[in-house]
Amino acid sequence: MTKEELDKFEELQDLFYIRCETICDILRPLNSAYKFADSVRISGDLVICEGTEYWSYGGQQDYYANFPKEYLYMDDKEIQKIVDEELKKRAEAESRRKAFDEKQKTEKEKAEYERLKKIYE
Repeated sequence: MTKEELDKFEELQDLFYIRCETICDILRPLNSAYKFADSVRISGDLVICEGTEYWSYGGQQDYYANFPKEYLYMDDKEIQKIVDEELKKRAEAESRRKAFDEKQKTEKEKAEYERLKKIYE
C-alpha cells in the first residue's frame, strides 16, 4: 500500500465515522445506545455501533445497536422521517396499551364492586 492509498483510506474512514455519528444522532430517540457508540463497523447489511458508558462510581454498561447500511447513503431528512414514523407508531401502541390497561382495571373494579354489592345486600 502506498502512502497516497493509505492517506485516502484514512480520509474515507474518517468520512465513514462522521457519517455514522450523524446517523446515530438522528436515531438516538429510538435507542439510547446510539449515544454511546464509539465504535462502528459494517457487518453484512448492517452498520454495527458499539460503545461503553462508564459510571463515576466505577461501573460500566456496554451498549450495542445497529442500523441498515442503506442509511449511509440516505439523506438525513429521509432518516429523520423514518425515525418520526417509528416514534409515532410507538406512541400509538403505548396509547392503545394504556387504554387497554385502564379498561381492564375498570372492569376489574366493577366486578369487585358487584361482588361486594351482592355480599352486603
